[in-house]
Amino acid sequence: MNKQSEKIKTDIRMLYNGSLKKPSNVAREYPALYSKARKIFGSWKTALEACGIDYEKARNRKKWSREKVRREIKKLHLKGQSLRLKELRKNGKVSLISAAAYHFGSWRKAVESSDIHYSFGTNLSGIEKKRVGKNNISAEIRMLNKQRFIYSKPINVYFEITIACDLTCKHCRAEAVPNRSLHEMNTGEIKEFLRDVKELGSHLIISGGDPLKREDLFEILSYAKDLKIPVGVTPTTSHLATYHKIKKMKELGIYALGISLDGATEKSQDSFRGVDGTFENSIRALSYAKELNIPVQVNTTCTKETITEIEGIYKLLAEKFSPPVKRWSIFHLVPTGRGINLQMPSSYQLKSLFQFLYEKSQKAPFRVTTTEAPHYRVYFVLKEKEMDKNKEEIFSKGRSLGFGVRDGNGIIFVSHKGDIYPSGFLSVFLGNVRQKKLSEVYKNNEILQAIRNPDLFKGKCGICPFRFICGGSRARAYATKGDFLETDPLCHFDEEFLKSNS
Repeated sequence: MNKQSEKIKTDIRMLYNGSLKKPSNVAREYPALYSKARKIFGSWKTALEACGIDYEKARNRKKWSREKVRREIKKLHLKGQSLRLKELRKNGKVSLISAAAYHFGSWRKAVESSDIHYSFGTNLSGIEKKRVGKNNISAEIRMLNKQRFIYSKPINVYFEITIACDLTCKHCRAEAVPNRSLHEMNTGEIKEFLRDVKELGSHLIISGGDPLKREDLFEILSYAKDLKIPVGVTPTTSHLATYHKIKKMKELGIYALGISLDGATEKSQDSFRGVDGTFENSIRALSYAKELNIPVQVNTTCTKETITEIEGIYKLLAEKFSPPVKRWSIFHLVPTGRGINLQMPSSYQLKSLFQFLYEKSQKAPFRVTTTEAPHYRVYFVLKEKEMDKNKEEIFSKGRSLGFGVRDGNGIIFVSHKGDIYPSGFLSVFLGNVRQKKLSEVYKNNEILQAIRNPDLFKGKCGICPFRFICGGSRARAYATKGDFLETDPLCHFDEEFLKSNS
């Protein structure tokens, strides 16, 4: 009898380890144990009490629906609390853990069902765990805001040299097609445009489509070299990027290659890019760049579909391709072109991602940055202040993040037709280089002047105390709300936090 009762007690303790279960649920899910316990101890209540378990507490356990579990997980995550099981048990969240296991099968599945990447969420220490409060914002941060970060000339001019591309990428802003457009700028027009870029003193980033679909690409690169314009080329994941062509680009003076990598495996990358072989093309181009000693910026698109690939991509680049990778930029989806059919990551996913990127940026063998996620700069600054860094230290690291509004401020975009836009993802027409000099448009256009003035912003962006450091994505505001002065919908800082610091 004693052996049997001890075994029953052991089984009950194992069943209740770290969580409480209602007796009715036990009777339904573990009928054999329930029946034996009642037979030996007389009742389930007596059996529980013999194990030192509070029967009333178990009987009155909160009812958790699937949605309630998700809401509670998101709530904890938004507060910046770690989602590690050990930490949660320590903080008395055993009923939540039990309900998550009941509804989703495991804690990990419950977390990921809540739009939070498990490895990010469980490593989250939380930037907003302690409020920064109006009186606690340091003089350094106030000074950073006051500088406004207006760029008198574009650091980078992005030139979409062609719309032609053999891929069918899900996120393609340009909605590229296999054949070149009849409206593309010709070689002579491009050379005239390059003289204006030279006058501006800017870098030129040649993109597409696929630049290698232009037969005159090398002639254009040669002309840019003669003008001493620093040029980078982004051949996407093109099968046309052969060793000899990349070597020729180097001989013509390019200072960097841009290579896209949106998946950590062949299956994930090729699915996203719409054509088999794109992962292999990217890896091959990285290998060529390594052999030829060409610096590379790897661009990774972050959507709800690809965010789970980011950790694997980092590992691949850090272990195998450093060098040639000098910068890894995580581009956050702006729903334009084909990208309107994709989903943006949730604010919960982004907060987890920012923590991951910040941690990796401290030890990565290359720079870790974001594109169209300017609120990462706010996260970065607050984390640096949390570490008691001073203004000079923040500036030394933050310079590469590009403080200030980015669309139309420090960058400008020219399409294959010569149309000028604030950026490739903000499709507000400013003029055409066939009729107007790019330098004049950049300096004098009223739309650009409005974009560069965060005091004109609306909603959360308008009250944000960090609006001069961040500026929000004007492109995403325009794509989602039709107004480039509106709030960036991807910002995860809530209004309460912003108002308390404004």
